[in-house]
Amino acid sequence: MREKDSSFRIAKKGYDRFQVDQVLANYEARQKELETKLSTYESQVAVASEQLDKLKTRYNDLVSKLSVREKAADEISRLALKEANVVIDTANQNADLIVSEALSTAKILLTELAKVTEDTNHAKDEMKDKIELIQKTLDDIKLPEVPRMDWLKQKEESDT
Repeated sequence: MREKDSSFRIAKKGYDRFQVDQVLANYEARQKELETKLSTYESQVAVASEQLDKLKTRYNDLVSKLSVREKAADEISRLALKEANVVIDTANQNADLIVSEALSTAKILLTELAKVTEDTNHAKDEMKDKIELIQKTLDDIKLPEVPRMDWLKQKEESDT
């Protein structure tokens, strides 16, 4: 009889004892085999469950560390941006101060240049006036007439 058959051969005082014993032995062997497999599967499930718990714990730790590091990175980024803005503001203030000083210096130089130009023009005008006065004085000087040079030559000739 096969295991799936539900009937036994009938013998003298009931069913065939050997056949029933054989089926029961097969069922017991199959039950032991299944219990062994079940035990193996249960231990594998326990190991897998333990590994899953460890992985969950590790995952949660990593998520926590990542969160802390993201917050730190955001804080560093914020501080760096703040510092960069301070540096830029300081540079702008320094640039404005330098430009202001340069404009002030240029104004002083232009004022001095205007004074020097005015003084130079005044001195030039004075020198022109003095030169004109000298020219007029020179023009007004009457030199005596130069004697004729003929008589000197004549006298030289007569002396020789």
